[in-house]
Amino acid sequence: MRYRITCFVLALLVPVPFASAFDEGRVSKLHALNECVVCDLGLADLQNLDPSYANLTGAVLRNANLAAAVLSGANLTDEAIRGAILQGVLLRNGNLSGAVLSASSLTDADSRSIILQEVLLRNGNLVGAVLSTSSLNDANIRGAILQGVLLRNANLMGTVLSRANLTDTDIRDVVLKDISNTGTIYCNTKTNWGIENRDCP
Repeated sequence: MRYRITCFVLALLVPVPFASAFDEGRVSKLHALNECVVCDLGLADLQNLDPSYANLTGAVLRNANLAAAVLSGANLTDEAIRGAILQGVLLRNGNLSGAVLSASSLTDADSRSIILQEVLLRNGNLVGAVLSTSSLNDANIRGAILQGVLLRNANLMGTVLSRANLTDTDIRDVVLKDISNTGTIYCNTKTNWGIENRDCP
């Protein structure tokens, strides 16, 4: 019996290769074919990647590093990119309809004219992002940090903005019909009615 226990303990101590869903070959495929449909790129380091107009429908990018990547015109519909680093990403004309961006960081991202319909952005960080003329219809950005975000002419119809932080945000000419903004923070927020400071400390 003691022999069996010893063998079991030793088996636990033997190093096992780290199992990860990430496959370097998938990145190679993305570079070569400009697509990676329903593939897992979670934890991938995709910094400075330039897959403009790539098809990433259904791809998983959880916790991937896409800092400074160029994703203009890319199709990222229905993606799970929770916790992804998207700082400084160029996403102009991209399609992220139905994407899950919860807890993702899009600081200083250029997302002009992007489609974010029904996107889940809860607790996301969009500090300094440019979302001008973007469509966020029915998006859920509850608790998102939108400080300094440029949202001019964006469509936020039906969007959930509850507890979102709009400090220093420019929302002039934004479509704000049927939005849910319970607890939304307005401080130095540029609006159609002037500077809104109702929630400043």
